[in-house]
Amino acid sequence: MTIVQAAIAWQVYEISGSTLQLGMIGLVRFVPALGVSLIGGAAADVYDRRRIILLAQVAPLLATLAVLAAIVSGEVSLLLLYAVVLVSGLASSFENPARQALLPQIVPRDAFTNAITVNSTVQSLSFVTGPQRTSPGPRMVSSGSGGGVG
Repeated sequence: MTIVQAAIAWQVYEISGSTLQLGMIGLVRFVPALGVSLIGGAAADVYDRRRIILLAQVAPLLATLAVLAAIVSGEVSLLLLYAVVLVSGLASSFENPARQALLPQIVPRDAFTNAITVNSTVQSLSFVTGPQRTSPGPRMVSSGSGGGVG
């Protein structure tokens, strides 16, 4: 879970107080992305993959900036948060196939197997260590600053 997804989940729960609404985030992200991922794969085969990746990263960025503006102005709503999750899910359904199809173009054929291994290892490590790296609590406790989480 990225920090933006965690922040959106937090906002949904703060606004609604409902675990059902919190669970709906996953549904809003997954169901449309499942249907569009086939289109995303076809687009990655036909169009410039780097451009698809760029556009797929810009869309959630703009949506996240809209949430930031809404939070600052005090106008954040569940509908806006669900819309951002939907945009992010749809963008990732274009980004993931394009990113996977880009690797064979970048890496020479004889190094491709090793590149897949390194890519999978780095991705797995980032999923495991990412939350630790972005959370100030455990590092503060382990560094002995006296600021505990709890």
